[in-house]
Amino acid sequence: MMRTLLRSLSLAVGLLGPIAAPAQIVAAAQTSPAPEAAVIRVSGCTGSLIAPDIILTAAHCVPGFARGRLPDSNSCPAMPATAQITGRPGGDPYSWRSTLAPFPVRLGGGLEKDPSEPFRKVIAYALPRCADMALLRIDVPVSSDVATPLRVVTSARNPVALERAMIRGDLYHAGFGRPNGEDRWDAVRRVGRVAYWGRSQCTIVALPPELEFKDPTAPTNRAKPGDRIVSGDSGAPLLLRLPGGEQVIVAVIWGRNPPDGHVCGVPRPFPPVTHGAYTSTSRGAIDGTNATDLGDWIATMVPEAAIALP
Repeated sequence: MMRTLLRSLSLAVGLLGPIAAPAQIVAAAQTSPAPEAAVIRVSGCTGSLIAPDIILTAAHCVPGFARGRLPDSNSCPAMPATAQITGRPGGDPYSWRSTLAPFPVRLGGGLEKDPSEPFRKVIAYALPRCADMALLRIDVPVSSDVATPLRVVTSARNPVALERAMIRGDLYHAGFGRPNGEDRWDAVRRVGRVAYWGRSQCTIVALPPELEFKDPTAPTNRAKPGDRIVSGDSGAPLLLRLPGGEQVIVAVIWGRNPPDGHVCGVPRPFPPVTHGAYTSTSRGAIDGTNATDLGDWIATMVPEAAIALP
């Protein structure tokens, strides 16, 4: 049963393609760091601070110019859609690679181009095989008065109880999704409850909160009724509230609708496009592929962030 749940998810883009955007990361301003203060903007996407100097996000959010070594194009032959979306990451996933061109990080709630905001730089990254997930290391740790890192579920002794917790509705979304036409520099973090839909062998699907609808003729905030997953949400965490109140990361979003159904299976009923597709942070290796065991990868690379649920 443990192996079944640990194989439950993978990131890929389906109807949402990879998001190309300026390589910036901005932490949200908070008077007192709430859990979502650790949810930050990453290169036009979203990411989560899981250690003072480490961010968890989607692989396709790592700019191509920053990748220090070309990956093996055959690293994920059984999952072509996933490999295409992630930029075909290969090599040794259990190692940090220096960025070829460090890209800037800005902390604070102001505009990303505001010169008054303090700078950080992403200096290294790690990519697993066959998953749209990445770890980024920044040069200067984020202090605890700005954001408290989120812990990450890397294993669950009772996978049935974990799935029941998600079904009960103790799930939350926090991301910097931008409706089409919105100014990327003013992206607003959305936080809200998520409805669990189901899962395949690789992917969890869930229904994030609906975007606020505003005047479609306005130059920004052009959300349409029913919009939930939009550009900028890739890499956002799926948060689970534990009985004691702590919110932990259980999955990372890649976009809409799971690809590679021949490997992963297709959730039944098939999720509509308004649902988000997430890779579980406790997903194991997938039979018939060389996919990285994500739970082991995160626990090995960032042991201080890892949490095993009872």
